[in-house]
Amino acid sequence: MNSEKLREQWLAEEAVAHIHGWDFSHLNGRWEDKDDLPWDYKTEVLAALRPDSRILDMDTGGGEFLLSLQHPYHLTAAIENFPPNVELCQETLLPLGIDFKAAAADGPLPFPDNHFDLVLNRHGSFDPKEVFRILKPGGVFLTQQVGEDNDRELVELVLPGLKKPYGGWSMAPVASSLKAAGFAVEKQDEAFTPLRFFDTGALVWFARIIEWEFPGFSVERCFDRLLEVEKTIAREGEVSGRAHRFLLKGRKPLGEVFFREACNADLDAVIALYRSCTAYSPTHGNDNWSDEYPNRAFAEEDLANHGLFVLESSGEIIAAISLVPEDDWDELPVWTGTASCNLSRLCVKPQLQKMHLAERMMEEISALAKSRGYRSTRHGSLITNVASNRLYQRMGYQNRGRASLYGHEYWCFERIL
Repeated sequence: MNSEKLREQWLAEEAVAHIHGWDFSHLNGRWEDKDDLPWDYKTEVLAALRPDSRILDMDTGGGEFLLSLQHPYHLTAAIENFPPNVELCQETLLPLGIDFKAAAADGPLPFPDNHFDLVLNRHGSFDPKEVFRILKPGGVFLTQQVGEDNDRELVELVLPGLKKPYGGWSMAPVASSLKAAGFAVEKQDEAFTPLRFFDTGALVWFARIIEWEFPGFSVERCFDRLLEVEKTIAREGEVSGRAHRFLLKGRKPLGEVFFREACNADLDAVIALYRSCTAYSPTHGNDNWSDEYPNRAFAEEDLANHGLFVLESSGEIIAAISLVPEDDWDELPVWTGTASCNLSRLCVKPQLQKMHLAERMMEEISALAKSRGYRSTRHGSLITNVASNRLYQRMGYQNRGRASLYGHEYWCFERIL
């Protein structure tokens, strides 16, 4: 094909280069973006997400990924600043009840302090200090980013010598910026994956869409370079580059955590904590909690007996446990300890699990039990609750055997104080 015919084709690709949300279907069959990363962003998000988490998706595009999470809309917020996507989000997200706002992700965020449990950012800009501000203590920021070397081989084909638009934007310096803002970085990873184009027109369309990586690109300006690309594809069947991605997970520290006996003013918060754990636990090996158990009556009885205790951080009840002097468990013949009490209804806010708060609670309540004259503690743990069983064993509890109670199968754990 002669160069003028190619020019016409490429100008046509340039003319139709627009995007609806983040939809690259125009390139189907004409490129390959394996995105074969050592992590899966959605899997990482779902691992951090809890049924009652209040979440924000930054630079949400058209909201496609956010909607795929199927999170309760009244607990969901999103921001976007690209005008076509803002219009799309206003049409699709707002009618669902999602709190959508047109805002730049790297500017002041239109949300109050300590508002979200989880902030998501996939390939968008951000200000670490602003993200830190709007997260609750213990909240998580999870971001997958496009690194400074993304598509650089392709950029060099058409715009040789062009300065990197985002120099220094890679895993290590961005992790440092999170730490400087106050985050504890819990996870970080970086990868490069292949990106292949099988016709020059597809690269033209892509370069016009990703204009921030190809600033100043046009068919007329880069025509001679595009002819070289065409020759390479004719000879080798493709031109290729690499996608540069990195993943960071940062957590806002909890601050000081207090263990104390609960009071009447804590009851509503404790019941809300029970319900939060009830919604989360069935998928994590603990299906014996329901709307009926534990309920307010249990909490009130424990409170009256000076047996209800909580962990508090920044004015929020984040964990609870009950010390019960007498219980149905006492009738089991497996126990060896004397002057024993039962530890029951241990729960930790789902968003803060895996932060050793359950272990902290068990150590605190064990020390208190000893101070009250008890010489051993007992605890029943569902056989299916693998995480709890490991916790008790790690803390020196002895497994005294198996028991059937309340329609469930339990391990009977005992600790001599």
